[in-house]
Amino acid sequence: IDLIFTGFSNNPGYAVLALDQALHRGEHMSKANDFTLSMKDFIGNTFTSVLQRGEEQGLFRKNLDANITFWMIFNLVASCFLNEHMMSKITDIDFQSESGTALWHQGARDFILNAIRA
Repeated sequence: IDLIFTGFSNNPGYAVLALDQALHRGEHMSKANDFTLSMKDFIGNTFTSVLQRGEEQGLFRKNLDANITFWMIFNLVASCFLNEHMMSKITDIDFQSESGTALWHQGARDFILNAIRA
């Protein structure tokens, strides 16, 4: 959760890249710059191990699907950076400010942990 948030927070270009790839279905990714293999490895190995350890320790619910869980977490955390303009216009929270993104970060963390805890 924190890694995704920090990545988007410290690298504003991530939002542009994510939106561009979604809009163009990854057509602009070259084979040399294709990050999908490292993402597959991260989800399949690292993230899956974290979920399994959490399940074994009784911290996380049983039978969480690593792929679905990762992408739900990623999209919930990243959505603040992908939709900051619209969210700020519709609500009274400035999601382009440090305080607004901090509210989102804490809210997303609480929501996610409540969803996966045993």
